[in-house]
Amino acid sequence: MLACYYFKMSQITIATIGIDPSGVKVLTEASQKLGVKTSVININNKSAVDELNASSKLIIRIGPKGYYIYEKMLPGLHYRANAIVANVLSAFNKASSMCLLTAGNVPMPRSELVSNMVQLSSWEPPYVLKVPVGNQGEGVYLVSSAVEAERIFHEHKLLIAQELIEEAKGSDKRLFVVGNEVISAMRRQSVGDDFRANVHQGGIVHPYTPTSQEIAMAVKASGIHKLSFSGVDMIDSLRGPLVLEVNPSPGFAIQAVSDQPIAERIIKNVIANTGDIL
Repeated sequence: MLACYYFKMSQITIATIGIDPSGVKVLTEASQKLGVKTSVININNKSAVDELNASSKLIIRIGPKGYYIYEKMLPGLHYRANAIVANVLSAFNKASSMCLLTAGNVPMPRSELVSNMVQLSSWEPPYVLKVPVGNQGEGVYLVSSAVEAERIFHEHKLLIAQELIEEAKGSDKRLFVVGNEVISAMRRQSVGDDFRANVHQGGIVHPYTPTSQEIAMAVKASGIHKLSFSGVDMIDSLRGPLVLEVNPSPGFAIQAVSDQPIAERIIKNVIANTGDIL
C-alpha cells in the first residue's frame, strides 16, 4: 500500500521536441497505468528552461533536431537538470560517446573521429562512416570506395569512421538497460542489401536472450554514460561481442517482442532514483 501511495504522489516530466513522438505516448500511458502524474515539456517553448529546472523527476527524449536545442539550453539549466541533459547529450553524440566507451575499455569496432581527408585516406574500404549526431540508422553510410568517402566527407565535414564487421552479416542486438539491469533484448536483422539493422530502416526483430558477457558489457556501457535507461546496440564479431553505440532515448519497438513492461520499468526506476542521476 505504501509503494502504491508513493507512486501516486509522484510526478514525472518528459521533455521532447514540439511534435508528439510515439515514445512520449508510450511513457505517458505507462505512467497513467501506475498512477503517476505526467507533464510533457515542449523544448521549443520559451519556458522550457524554467520547466526543466523545476522538474524533480525528468525523462529526456532526444533526436537530431532536439540535440541542438538541448545543447543551447544547457548553460541555463540548474545542477540536476543540467547533469541529466548533459549525460543524454554525451550519449547521443557518437563522438563523445565513443571517447567515453574507449576510456572505459568497452570493446568496440575500431573507430576514429575524422575531421580531414588525410585521416580518411588511411581507411581502406569497405568501412562505415557515421555522422556524430544521428539516429534510427540515418547518417550511417557503408563506404565502398575512396570517391564515395570523399563525397560523404565533403557533405558532412566531421564523421566517425568505423570498422565494418562483415561477419555479422547485417545483424545486431539491442539490449535494453534500466538502472543496472538488462530487462529485455532483441536481435535485429537487416533486409535485402541494407547493412543497417535498425527497425526504422526495415530491420526484422526477434526476441534474444543475451549472454552474461553481453549483459555485463551493456550495463557498463550505460553506466559509463550515467543514464537511468538506454538501448545498447551490440554486434557479434570474430573477437567477441562489440558495442556499436548507446542510445539514451531508445524507441519502444522492443516491446513487441518482449515479455517485460519496459516503459513501466523505466517510470518506476526514475521515481525510485533520487535525483535521477546514476
